[in-house]
Amino acid sequence: MKADGIGTIIDDDSTPHLAVTASAPVVEGNSGQKMMTYAVTPSNGNYLPMTVDYTTLAGTAAREGVDYVPVTGTLVFDAETTDTKFITVPVIGNLRHQRNHKVWLHLANAIEAVLDRTDTDADIIDDDPTPTMSVSDVSVGEANSGTVNAAVTVTLSNDTEDVVTVNYSTADGSAVGWGSTSCRRPAR
Repeated sequence: MKADGIGTIIDDDSTPHLAVTASAPVVEGNSGQKMMTYAVTPSNGNYLPMTVDYTTLAGTAAREGVDYVPVTGTLVFDAETTDTKFITVPVIGNLRHQRNHKVWLHLANAIEAVLDRTDTDADIIDDDPTPTMSVSDVSVGEANSGTVNAAVTVTLSNDTEDVVTVNYSTADGSAVGWGSTSCRRPAR
């Protein structure tokens, strides 16, 4: 009778897939930073560690270093883990009225795993009010001859990325009006 035998172990585990989940929308705030958080989760463990590179990209109306802090790095998943890893992106608060923004997260170079998708985006929600406009009062002395110009100051309550247009006219009253015109503040 023989006491030794040979057996074969067949690996029937599939290659892990990495799924990325977008952050919930983040309201930017007026100062400091708030965190936008993306999650990357393996579908199953692997007997070898898994890695994937990531980087942020500016999406709709977003500007790196102004609306968010760009991040780049590599996630490392230990062997046999299915634990989720998180990528945080700092969102920069400001007082400027602007459109909502999108920030993309791009995954690449997966090792020992397959990417379900390579890109996902999340929203930065602007919380700054639409600016209001105020006009200063002005008075000028009467000229003995010729004309005297009056400088009228128009002020916005807060900054905006929008083009602001003001239509104005003068009217007879205690002074004589000369017609109407418009002025425009270009977008910055």
